Formats: sequence, C-alpha cells, structure tokens
Amino acid sequence: MIGRTDKDQLVFYSLDPVAGQGKELARTTIGTAGDWMAWAISPDGKQVAVTGSRQLRETVRIVDCKPKQNTT
Repeated sequence: MIGRTDKDQLVFYSLDPVAGQGKELARTTIGTAGDWMAWAISPDGKQVAVTGSRQLRETVRIVDCKPKQNTT
C-alpha cells in the first residue's frame, strides 16, 4: 500500500512491487498536515490507522480499505 496526499486528503493505493501504484483503496480528509503525520496498515490489510494531521490532533482515525468496484 502507498499513501499520497491530494490537497486536504490522504489517498491510499495498492502497490505492486513491479508495476508500482495500483488502484485507489481508500481516502480520508486530513486537512493541513501538522508537523508530522503517520499511518499504519492493520495486520489483515483491511484498515489503516491515520494520525498526526492538524485536523486529527491527538486522535487516531481508522479507515477501511476496499478496492473500488467497477460499475460498468
């Protein structure tokens, strides 16, 4: 998994060691990054814990990670 900021959001993508960035798995609004920000993947890979942005302050947000479904 890879996490990238996009304006005021933190976006998580699958990561293939050969092909690189894959499909979007989840996103969460974080506001302005603080002095530091951290995230960690749960052991089963289904959730991510995020903390450290100015919006989150001293809390931890749990984000569910599910591959986006095609609607076509």
